[in-house]
This record gives sequence, structure tokens and C-alpha cells, in this order.
Amino acid sequence: MAAQQGMPSEGPIYGDWVPPTSAAQPAAPPAGDAPPPISPPYGTSPPYGTPTPPQYGTPPQYATPPPHGVPTQPTYGVPTPPTVPGRRRRFRKRHGFLSLLVLVLILVIVQVLIEPWAFHMGGSFTPLGNWIGAAQGKAPDGDRYAVQLNLQTYFIGDHPCSQGGGCDDFHGTMTVCTKAGRFTLQNVSGRVGGWLSTDGQDMRVGFAPGRSNKAYHQLGQVIGTLNGTWHGKVYQATDGGYLERDFNPDGMPRTVVTSPDPKQAVALAFQPVDFDAMCAALKPG
Repeated sequence: MAAQQGMPSEGPIYGDWVPPTSAAQPAAPPAGDAPPPISPPYGTSPPYGTPTPPQYGTPPQYATPPPHGVPTQPTYGVPTPPTVPGRRRRFRKRHGFLSLLVLVLILVIVQVLIEPWAFHMGGSFTPLGNWIGAAQGKAPDGDRYAVQLNLQTYFIGDHPCSQGGGCDDFHGTMTVCTKAGRFTLQNVSGRVGGWLSTDGQDMRVGFAPGRSNKAYHQLGQVIGTLNGTWHGKVYQATDGGYLERDFNPDGMPRTVVTSPDPKQAVALAFQPVDFDAMCAALKPG
């Protein structure tokens, strides 16, 4: 007889249909264990800043770039050059300029201590050690001359010296005006006495043509010496007869010369005056 109503049956009757049951769910992981990482689908990348799953025992790689200023690992075999801040380069440039300025100041101070007269030539302040003066004179035979001196002091280490003749204190140029025109001598040098000032001191000036072929061809025989003494702003000198020996009566340089005649010496008082006006006065009227 069939089972009584309300009583459970012992099992499904053979041939009766039984609805399918859901598949068994896997057991939950024990408490405290993190779930295994889930790989993203093929072709996609993990979100920025999230660690990627380890591959074959390698440590996880992070997509976050290193902080600014932290050097990256160099490529194998290629060293990374050190980074030099721009502030340090600017400091070095400024430091080099200051060192040069200090060196120049030291040299100027030493120059002033050794030769203070070079900055007070002819009773005037000459900060660059340069002095220009002109004079006019007349020989006993009647020949007239205008002469200009442009002198520049030698600085430390530049003084040329000769064996037994001492060292020169200055160099420069000398221009001689005659009725025939102007003639410039490029090789001028000399010595001056004194320490604090040129006033009352003797000075010798030697002159000769320059080294160029043109100057030597034209003025090869124009050689001489001026000797004199400083009197305040005026350098009172004499040529010892060299101008009359070196120039013809027509004002042109001589090609053949003899010894100078002291009786034909020309007195010259050099001072800052208008040299062009002196030369213009020598031109034949």
C-alpha cells in the first residue's frame, strides 16, 4: 500500500523525475588567508598604482614612477653621469670672476707701491700710466722742429732689461714734424728717476724707427736720444744734436749720417699742448 500522506518517503520511486540540484560550492578558505590574486583578462593592464602578480618568483613590479630627483638604475654596462645642479655652476662662474677681480686689484696695488710716479706724471693724475706732451724748437742753423712724445709706463713683469744698461721704465712713440711733413718713430723707450713723483727727476728717452720694412726704409737713420729733467708739468730736454744729424735742411730724413754735433742741439720743453698747431706752423707759407 502507498505510503501514508504526510510521511516522508524512503527515496525517489524508480522512474520518477527528480529536479537537479546545484553544484557543490568549494569550501571557503580558512580565516586569515588572503584570496589568491586574480589575473586581468588578456589584453588589459592592471589599474595604475596596483601591484602586478609575481611571475616565476620575481618580486612584484609597481607602475608608480620613482620620486622626482631619485636617479634610476643605470643600464647594464653604461654608467649614469652624475647630475650637477645649475646653482653650483653659477656659483663657480661667479667665484672665478671674483678671483680675477681680486688678482687685478692686487697687481694694481703692487704697481702703485713700486712705481707711484707712473700715476702722477708731469704733475697730473695719470691713472693708466700714460703721458703725452709736445714741444717745438729751433736749431742754431735755423731748422725748426716740432716733436711729440707719447709715453706708456711698463707694468709688472714687462720691463725690458739689457746687460749692464739697466731696465726701461716706459715705452711709446715719438712724432717729428719738419717742413717736409710728419715722421713717426715706433721704437721709443727710456728711464726716469724718482719714486713718488717725476718732479725734479732726470729722464732719458731713446728713439729709433719701427720694425716694419716701410718705416725702416724711410727712417732707418733717424736714431737718437733725449736727455732732460722734469720741472712740474714740463719736461725740459735737449736732443744733443741728433735731429740736425738725422734730417736734411729740407726736412727729409737723411740716408747717410755721421756723429751728432752737440753745437747743433735743439732745446725742447715738452708739455700737454696742441701738437697739430705746431706742425701746421712749420709748413712753408
